[in-house]
Amino acid sequence: MISGDLLNFLQRATQRLHDDHHDEDLDKTKLMHLAKLNEEVGELTQQILGSCQAQQLRAERNKEFTKENLAKEGADVLITTMILLLSQGVDINEAIQKRVQTISERLKIG
Repeated sequence: MISGDLLNFLQRATQRLHDDHHDEDLDKTKLMHLAKLNEEVGELTQQILGSCQAQQLRAERNKEFTKENLAKEGADVLITTMILLLSQGVDINEAIQKRVQTISERLKIG
């Protein structure tokens, strides 16, 4: 499911973050990853709300809500999520395959 190049990048990024924070306690590191994920989800949320004009924004801010920015923030959420999972020892490919199977059965699209 996850290509070799992407998985390699994610593993290197996870290792780098681990190396940068190896002196910190494990719970603190988990919370740091979770806070980063929440930050990225918030930025994606702003893009979605802004693109459908659900927020009251000044006219000059409206131009920030582009398909490119939406794609960037969506990718940030996906990458941050995968790094968080890898840092916890999760096999991403296995997890995705299991969920795809479960969801396919539920939606009857298998």
